Amino acid sequence: MGNLARKRNRLTLVCTFCKRRKIRCDKKQPCSSCVTHGNSDCSYQTPTIKDDKDIDTSDNYKRSLLRELSTVEGNGHHHLIPHEPPQLSPKDPSDPMEAELVALRSKVERLEKYLLEKESSKTNVPLWQYQLQDFSEKTWGVVPYDHDTDNISFLENFGLLDQIGTTSARYFGPLSWLAMLKSDPALAPVIQLKKDEVLTKHGDPTNRPAGTAFKTSSQDPIVNEDLEFKPFKQQSRDLRLQISQLDAFNKNARLLGFPVCPVDILLENDLTQKIRLLIPRRQAMWRYLEIYFNQVYPVFPFIDQDFFEDTVHRLIHHADDHSPAQLKITKQMDLIYLGQILIVLRLGYLNMFPCISRKHEYSLPEREYLLDNPMVIESLEVANLCLQLSNYFRTCNLAVLQLVLYIRVYFMFAPEYGESPEDPSNQSITAQLIRMALSLGVHREPHLESTIEEKKMNNLRRKLWYSLINLEFVGSTANGFPTSIQFNQYDVDMPHFVLGGENVKSFALEKSLRSNFLLMGQSYDTILPVLEHVTSIRSPVLLKDLCADIQNWENKYFKTLKLTIHEIDGPLSVETVFESTRFLNSAVSATGIIFQLYLYYEKQGNIDLSYFYYKKLMGAVARNVVIIAKRFIKYSSVWFAETSHLTFVPVLEAALHRCMILLLSALMRTRYSVLQCEKLSLHRYNLDNDVQYASRYSLMVDIYFKLTKFVGIIEECNRRLSKRYCYSWKCVFVQESLRALRNGEDFFLKYRRGKEVYLLLTLDMLADYDSFVSEILQEVEASIQSKWDPQANGEDLEQAASTPGSSLSSGIDGVLDFANVFWLLMHQMKGFPDDSIADPTVNGIFDVEWLDVL
Repeated sequence: MGNLARKRNRLTLVCTFCKRRKIRCDKKQPCSSCVTHGNSDCSYQTPTIKDDKDIDTSDNYKRSLLRELSTVEGNGHHHLIPHEPPQLSPKDPSDPMEAELVALRSKVERLEKYLLEKESSKTNVPLWQYQLQDFSEKTWGVVPYDHDTDNISFLENFGLLDQIGTTSARYFGPLSWLAMLKSDPALAPVIQLKKDEVLTKHGDPTNRPAGTAFKTSSQDPIVNEDLEFKPFKQQSRDLRLQISQLDAFNKNARLLGFPVCPVDILLENDLTQKIRLLIPRRQAMWRYLEIYFNQVYPVFPFIDQDFFEDTVHRLIHHADDHSPAQLKITKQMDLIYLGQILIVLRLGYLNMFPCISRKHEYSLPEREYLLDNPMVIESLEVANLCLQLSNYFRTCNLAVLQLVLYIRVYFMFAPEYGESPEDPSNQSITAQLIRMALSLGVHREPHLESTIEEKKMNNLRRKLWYSLINLEFVGSTANGFPTSIQFNQYDVDMPHFVLGGENVKSFALEKSLRSNFLLMGQSYDTILPVLEHVTSIRSPVLLKDLCADIQNWENKYFKTLKLTIHEIDGPLSVETVFESTRFLNSAVSATGIIFQLYLYYEKQGNIDLSYFYYKKLMGAVARNVVIIAKRFIKYSSVWFAETSHLTFVPVLEAALHRCMILLLSALMRTRYSVLQCEKLSLHRYNLDNDVQYASRYSLMVDIYFKLTKFVGIIEECNRRLSKRYCYSWKCVFVQESLRALRNGEDFFLKYRRGKEVYLLLTLDMLADYDSFVSEILQEVEASIQSKWDPQANGEDLEQAASTPGSSLSSGIDGVLDFANVFWLLMHQMKGFPDDSIADPTVNGIFDVEWLDVL
């Protein structure tokens, strides 16, 4: 058949209608003959394909086809997903007709795809018209940009942020919550105004004339008293609080898990005697160890259960359940193990206290026994003393690494500390821990597994290494810091279950640990390219490349994540806790990245893309985070009856904080726009005579009140969390101090006059945003079936704090809320965070906290 003569391929230049009627065609679109005869379908026959030997398979031909198909984008804006080049069918020289048919079929498929995309582009433009349910399902993986030449720098004009009032400075990365505040033109002036107010109130030395700083200080009676010669007198920390207040404080703090040690332990100078007095009774000690290995171990898998329990038996002895502990220390390394024991007991004790504990749970005999034998908050300080005596600056071993890691995670996740996993100070210690692990060879995969002991140790080393990688991963992605180690610099395998190599007695628990590390690896591999763009300092990043990497991250992680915590009212499994915690960590990172894209396109004047990114954050992130927070407050004591909440809640607090910033960003712009209308001389006239003006004003007012309601929901969540978590308490008092400024007019009309930041949305966008916020509010309010549980807020604690004559509330004027009383007393016992402003009043401590936040 190959020898048969074939006709030369010709192009048909006549429309099908003229060809059928055999009349002249002027080759227009549509042609004049079709117009004359009323033919609405003037089409031209598709050109026949060339011979297989003449098909151009070069890259130029592929690019030309790609350009033709990409015309679906119209004006070249809003590139969503890069088009794939057309796939040319394989050629078979022995059967050219079959090759022609395959090539024609491929072209028909491309044309159908083109028409479908063209039709969808007409129905889905603009991008912000996605409905609420679509933002969790369809907008993940949709990362549009404007032009191929657009570039962005996350670090432009963003440098070191000095910590006022101390001799050091902290650096907040470009994805941190502070970067969100400082880069937003509507929120940055609010923070600067409050900072100036605090510094002015306390007399910032830099604002005074030269030569007057020491003169003023020398006239201070406190300074003169310090300059006088006095014999050394040791003062223990209990003198900062009256003994009666200490007793009242412990009576209330024991219900939250924050009791302080008695005076006799504070005055004890012998370290071993301190440890002996801190160890609880025998039954309570082993119960805390049981809680740790059954519930807390999956989130802090740093030790081997058999070896640890044998160490406890060797070092700690109780004659009976009523006698104090006796220590048997034979070598210096025993102090390291005792430090580990103190923190493990403290973590097990803390895990008994979910955020909202119901009254009937405290009446259980076991719970009462454990509350009477607590692990006090000074356990961490004593463990730190054990570490310092080990001379770890000169030598290091695996036990020292474990103790330092325990101390680090305690500061990150303990409720009584105001830090969060994204705190920049955590990154320095994590980097040191990684270097310490490198020096011990933890980053290399061991190959010798001949005995059970070696299997256990190898599995433990894998867990330690990937736990360190996880800590750095969380901090780097939350702040926008570069990682201290790359993927190609270690070869240790992912922790996995090997019979005989388990580090905890429960096989099911050991197997469940793998899911956490797999989730970590899945999100770690895909977000690293995004992090490289964010941390680029010397040159800006092409948005085209950045959006492609963000798209890959969202497609491989967020689209495959099945968030089931919304539907669970009973105890959570370990896998569900891992999944939810990982989602919150990723939500924190995504908020920092997408928020910067929102601000970038707002500055560029591209309102379509700016509004799309903001709406994406609202629908896909803020909605889910607030629903999780409300359900946690209602079901926390049920959710975490069998697992640990210690790593879940700090990440939830950080995500809530960013959602608050996201809402305030739109709230401040709406407030600017509403006041602009109300202060116009023709405002009333425009409302009566201009329908479009009246509609716009009405929508902005409605949006303002709905956003205020949304902000109030987050404030209520923080307020309820603040009774146990210091981070939430800081967020609460900051928002309380800004509420008057936010609701007033002086800041908008006087302080920011001429520098207003308006809500630059079209009328259609305003209507869409109004209905969108309404839908979110309805879904958030329907996330729990009933109203707030009155028994779930620890009302017994509030009554104890507000009882007339109570020593907790007496002596602290102007504070009525229990959380304020509680955390202010915690400040008094732990010392002020800044000695340069030691004002022992409520306002003074608040101002110190403001400077610490700023």
